[in-house]
Amino acid sequence: MITPYLARELRRSKTIEIAALVWMAPLVEPIWEYEAPAQIARVIRAAGGEMNAEEKRALGLRSNTIMGRLYWNALTETGRKKPLAGLDLILDRALLAARRDQAPGRRPPGWPLRFSAILDSRTCSAAAALHGRIFHPDDAPGLPLPDCDRETCRCLLHPIRPAI
Repeated sequence: MITPYLARELRRSKTIEIAALVWMAPLVEPIWEYEAPAQIARVIRAAGGEMNAEEKRALGLRSNTIMGRLYWNALTETGRKKPLAGLDLILDRALLAARRDQAPGRRPPGWPLRFSAILDSRTCSAAAALHGRIFHPDDAPGLPLPDCDRETCRCLLHPIRPAI
């Protein structure tokens, strides 16, 4: 299920209103397993009926830009400055996180998880505070951390295998 990942990335991006998830999720859910982020972005951008050339021109968009009314209305002020930039990245990150967490063997049930961060000048304070801590699988934080202020998450949760 992509919805929680998409919601997190929408919040982080600050370019699309989180309320857009209500109409975005039903568009994304059926195709996220087999479509690339660029194709999913096209479906989302076309939502609500595509604008005509005059409407696009009035908004400063090229006439060949795929832009639906529903998507345009969901953009924040920041998002309207560059309406085509960002959606592919939001979807890419959401899909990558979902696939990473759902991969077979990713989080074996019952195995404790050790939080690991790359400790250097680019490490966020939230990750540095959790580095080395061990979590029960149900209590482990989601990645990227909600308090992370970095562009790219470099944290991992490593399963601690039981001794044989």
